[in-house]
Amino acid sequence: MARVAAAPAGSCDPVLSSWPAPFVAFTEACLRTLAELQSSRRGTGVVPLLDTDELYEAWLAIAVRNVLNARFGPWIVPASDALASWQYDDATIELWIKPGIARGGTNIGGTRLHALVAESLSPDLLLTASRGEVAAFTVIDAKSWASMMPEQALDQSAKYLYGIRLSDDPTLVPAIAGVALVTCAAAPSIGAPARSQVRVVSTTPTSGLYELGDHIGEITDQLLVSLVEREHTASEF
Repeated sequence: MARVAAAPAGSCDPVLSSWPAPFVAFTEACLRTLAELQSSRRGTGVVPLLDTDELYEAWLAIAVRNVLNARFGPWIVPASDALASWQYDDATIELWIKPGIARGGTNIGGTRLHALVAESLSPDLLLTASRGEVAAFTVIDAKSWASMMPEQALDQSAKYLYGIRLSDDPTLVPAIAGVALVTCAAAPSIGAPARSQVRVVSTTPTSGLYELGDHIGEITDQLLVSLVEREHTASEF
């Protein structure tokens, strides 16, 4: 769409009214996202306006927040550095933008996470559910790609599924309950998403919003189940 909207060589930029309608809708959604992030003083430095990847990521953060608002009620400003927070069944649910998880450990949601496969990992979004001293985590990653193959989806998910731990001991189990990839491309088919812990949905600011809502609902359910499982495990020790 950007190429369609671009001015011919040697010409000035076309007027806004001549841009394709989907491109205008996308731009307006991104501008609203920027305004919301800046007004809440969250996500500082996240969005150079001309970087479409960053715009897509920022739009997704607000879209996910809206889905969670519909389920848990209006978000509240968290005490942490998260973008938003909700209370549900005595659990605290938080949405984080680009949290930096270091190899040496980073405190998120009252729990210390470690990056195993890199010096630092920064998923686009991290959804956390915590109750007491126990927490569960789900990664939501934006991919503004033109196409995506199943093996690419699994590769992009693996660095989070197996690379984020509750300890720097590589023999211990991963910390992530699942990874959700949100892409502009047609979503590849991933067999047994509950078993693989990988889900992919195709969504843009102008299409696939209902599918995104269902998708976020499923991974939130998975996250809360993971929290209960971690609580049971913790109670056995």
